[in-house]
Amino acid sequence: MRSIGAAARYTSTPFVDTSIWKHEALFSNRSKIIALPALPETARSYEGDVLLDEFAFHQDGRAIYQAVGPSIARGYSISIISTPNGQQGAYYDLAKEAGLVDNEAATERWSTHKVDIYQAIEQGCRDRNGNPLDANELRLDCLDEEMWLQEFCCQFLSIASQWIAPELFEKCVDLGASVGDPDPELTNLFAGWDVARHKDLSVVWFSERLGDVSWTRGVVDLSRQPTPVQTRFAMGLMRQVRRMCVDQTGMGLAIYETLAEKYGKSRVEGVTFTLASKEAMAVHAKNRMEQGKVRLPDSDLVRNSFRSLQKTTSPTGQARFDAQHDEKKGHADHWWAFALAENAAYRPGDAFLRWLINDSEKKPKSGDLEERERTYHQVVDAAGRPVDGDGKPLQEAQSGGGVKPDAPLKEGESKPFAFTDPHGILRRPSFR
Repeated sequence: MRSIGAAARYTSTPFVDTSIWKHEALFSNRSKIIALPALPETARSYEGDVLLDEFAFHQDGRAIYQAVGPSIARGYSISIISTPNGQQGAYYDLAKEAGLVDNEAATERWSTHKVDIYQAIEQGCRDRNGNPLDANELRLDCLDEEMWLQEFCCQFLSIASQWIAPELFEKCVDLGASVGDPDPELTNLFAGWDVARHKDLSVVWFSERLGDVSWTRGVVDLSRQPTPVQTRFAMGLMRQVRRMCVDQTGMGLAIYETLAEKYGKSRVEGVTFTLASKEAMAVHAKNRMEQGKVRLPDSDLVRNSFRSLQKTTSPTGQARFDAQHDEKKGHADHWWAFALAENAAYRPGDAFLRWLINDSEKKPKSGDLEERERTYHQVVDAAGRPVDGDGKPLQEAQSGGGVKPDAPLKEGESKPFAFTDPHGILRRPSFR
């Protein structure tokens, strides 16, 4: 009303014996606008022109459309506005009938209009401060290509899509990446463990971070091993692991608690698999692959696991990542072990993942993430002192068993000792 300068009297009244409210704007000429929740029961018993906003995301769109049918039959019009929400639901069916999906209308009863971001910018669309929009900047802010195509380009995407395309996997394959137990000489690994006992595969993924690239250094299948055996195996490799993320959903909780008690929560983190956490990890891991910062082994078992992951979208817009159960290939278990290892290596959980699952309203600045990552890529300067990614000296540990080197190291030479990073966490890495 404010945008067109119209004066109206606003009222809000609840429906009897419910917590549902009806809002009205009454104008001086006795016409009015009634705003109702998107529910079939609230849409009945009214007459007038109908506007259904973001109809593709209504929980029961078909029932709502049926409820407003009598109003349309009495000579009023209906307008439907929505962002696409996949190839599903009442809105998709109506859009396909009208020709918005494939440009082939099955009926002439609709007047169709589509405005994507490019058309909107061309027609003068600006932000709230009057600044022109930049399509390239908006695209960079999207989590993935699917978000860009659906939210800004008005495309109806398949609700079940392969998350990791075959060509993306092959792009990341490198003969230097390996499966099996990690080399016992490696002592700076990050691990992810997708825990299982009977139905699925129990997979531990080991990665080494060289610069900003993750190299797979081992992939171990502990399937159908008793829980104590799996736990002892993990303990045997913890001397090589700087940080491990463990699936603590279900039976994984006991394993996580055992490891966390022995090695501390700074080295072992439990991750509960929820829709939100799985989406956050899946997006982060895929982004790393798309950026060419992952080296994967040439393994058909790993390849099939990655390809099996499907992304689906519910009518309410909630993303779901899942795969079919397969007795031999598992349940995308290698993928989730890899995603957990990426989470362990690059610490997106502290700032990045919280933003993804909407625990924070503002995306963290890139500098914050860069600073976060620099603290986990330690090097030695010419005097043999530990420095961060910017070459600034780190504080040497004064307690907790810190050991200083016997003599200064030559630049690039490897010799482990203890120090605390800028976050006060005791580290004992091997410098490379």
